[in-house]
Amino acid sequence: MLNMKNSLLNFSHFVDSKSLETARTTKDGEFNLEPGAIAKFFLSIILLLTIAHAIAIYLIFNFPDSNRVVSLMDKYFNFNNESNFPSFISAVNLLIAAGLLFFIASFSVTEKLKKNKKFWRLLGCIFLFLCFDEATQIHEELVLTVRNRMPNLSGIFYYAWVIPYSVLFLGVVVYFMRFVLALPAKTRNLFFISGFLFVFGAIGCELVEGYIEKFYGRNLIYNLFTTVEEFLEMVSIVIFIYALLDYITLYKSKFTLLIKHKS
Repeated sequence: MLNMKNSLLNFSHFVDSKSLETARTTKDGEFNLEPGAIAKFFLSIILLLTIAHAIAIYLIFNFPDSNRVVSLMDKYFNFNNESNFPSFISAVNLLIAAGLLFFIASFSVTEKLKKNKKFWRLLGCIFLFLCFDEATQIHEELVLTVRNRMPNLSGIFYYAWVIPYSVLFLGVVVYFMRFVLALPAKTRNLFFISGFLFVFGAIGCELVEGYIEKFYGRNLIYNLFTTVEEFLEMVSIVIFIYALLDYITLYKSKFTLLIKHKS
């Protein structure tokens, strides 16, 4: 617990002047991978999107007679809608995470990385699926399928997709637990924090939202929960990306030599 607390504190304070880092090229042409500023950049985008979403919700509830401004804000920034800026950024972040996972799997610069190649590759496939799901909303299509097979579902299971996805999540946890526990302490703890925030948002908040929509409709409380849900999901993926980039820096010299050799 102490290690996890220290990792969280380290991540929350990476904006410190000495830990602030940017991805840049040095004078000798070597690429410096610096996770701090990359994470800060993504977090800034998430903050701006959340503010825009909050403005959209305010306009919707206070100006119900829709005008063009309200309609555009709702269409492009409301977390509840699809095919807009927030969903695009979420999909891009998931795709970046998948790319980093495949990168780690491809460049087996140590015996330990070679041994764990299959885990990194499978994680990459999972994040590719999550990216595709975010872009196409596959899980929403499962709602009617699950309800048809389990017609008595209601309340917190109103969004019935949470049932099969929860089972899949538990399977993933069991399969990857030993692998994650063997990672460096900072990477491991950031993985746990990221996973907890993602599941708490994606499944935990969704359960509450299903109950609220079923019995009260999409009221203000419902929209508050969707805000928390999407915010936690996006932040959790940024933490995960930061963890992957930081992990890569542990083997930076080896990665650099291998990349130069392959080029």
